[in-house]
Amino acid sequence: MAVVDVSYRTITCDGCGKTVTFQNPSPNMNAILEENPWLKNNRLVQAASTGQSPFSYCSSLCEIKGLEAGSHDFKEEPKVAIPQGSAQAQIAVAAAVAKAQEEANKAIKAGSPIQLK
Repeated sequence: MAVVDVSYRTITCDGCGKTVTFQNPSPNMNAILEENPWLKNNRLVQAASTGQSPFSYCSSLCEIKGLEAGSHDFKEEPKVAIPQGSAQAQIAVAAAVAKAQEEANKAIKAGSPIQLK
């Protein structure tokens, strides 16, 4: 018997939780669309700077729920504030920032993921 690889696709609405799983490519996509008419209106929203998979919504109302929840908003990390006053404290912060940059460079060269602040 030959080896047969089969893959499946699951689509879930991030607003209301409707979900459907089917063989990809599906031999009978028309039947799937008849059973799940919301798939005809499904839309994907990709936030460019988050690195997440796209959001999936079955309707405009569900997309509005996602917007109201703030799930599309980019959360900016707080920047490092250099304390004013003590020169010793400024040196310590500068050393910590330099060490973080060095660790990030090592991770990039090793092919590991990094998180910049």
